[in-house]
Amino acid sequence: SEQTIKVLESLPPEVSITAFYADAEPSKSKLEHLLGEYKYHTRNLNVQYIDPFTHPGDAKRYGITDANTIVVESGKNESRVNTADEEALTNALIKVTKDRERIVYFTTGHGERDLAGGEKTGLTLLKGELEKQHYTVKPLVTSQGVPQDASVVVIAGPQKPFLDTEAKMI
Repeated sequence: SEQTIKVLESLPPEVSITAFYADAEPSKSKLEHLLGEYKYHTRNLNVQYIDPFTHPGDAKRYGITDANTIVVESGKNESRVNTADEEALTNALIKVTKDRERIVYFTTGHGERDLAGGEKTGLTLLKGELEKQHYTVKPLVTSQGVPQDASVVVIAGPQKPFLDTEAKMI
């Protein structure tokens, strides 16, 4: 996808993917094809395949307990995925290479839509999609002001007006 290509083209040096797949695992060829496409778009990706059954020491060193685990690393950051698909791998690359945590705050206290609500007016699906994109989602009490770490503040359909002091803080 276009997003994956953009992520790959902007990778810093020294990003590695270590795939713990048995040599006889049928899904390994799908992963090899996908990672071959990734390597086509960047030189900054080091890919290694390790059979955890023939190299148990390497699996133990990484703390691998399940075969078909993919470890994505960049610097001190690490992410693990168990699905050899584009979405999971690209999200892991984003997670390990992002400079800072991205936090989305949702205002509360004015009848806004509920982050945990599964009903039609809830924001559960949006929260899930944001978390898939490696955003941290948090509630915001507006009387305390907007935290410095906020990437975005969402005001989702308040039913009551904000106080003047709250409005000035956001």
